[in-house]
Amino acid sequence: MIVRNLSLSGVAREALTGMAAGTQVRRTMPGLMAIQAKVIWNDCNIVGCEFSTMLNPAALQNLLTRFPA
Repeated sequence: MIVRNLSLSGVAREALTGMAAGTQVRRTMPGLMAIQAKVIWNDCNIVGCEFSTMLNPAALQNLLTRFPA
């Protein structure tokens, strides 16, 4: 799935199916363990999720360096 936005507190990414706000999900990203998150919004094929625990700033920087927009 394509990530549209990534921050310390959450992610917006494309989704194959619509997920209702409030749905608990696990997000995976290269080099990180699966992260528990909650769907906050859904705009047809893009969902915004809030991480239950914020990303470590170094881990976020690593992801952004490895996978630039």
